[in-house]
Amino acid sequence: AVNLDLQMPVLGGLETIALLRSDSRTANLPIIVVTGSARRDVRPEILGCDVVLPKPCPPDAVVIALEHVLRGEKMPDTPFSFTR
Repeated sequence: AVNLDLQMPVLGGLETIALLRSDSRTANLPIIVVTGSARRDVRPEILGCDVVLPKPCPPDAVVIALEHVLRGEKMPDTPFSFTR
């Protein structure tokens, strides 16, 4: 799984997601975005990722999201996550 922010130096999160999704070797990797740029209208299906966690979020939210995506499960929407 890949955990990234939308605001990153050199290569932004959206560009990183696009590159990962366009490569057959990484196209199916689960992607979790943890970002201060998250709003309710910034949905995983728009970004091309599996889960969006807005900052600040509880540390266990990242662990829970990771557990769900690694099991291939949809993470339920919570006050701190937006999922596909």
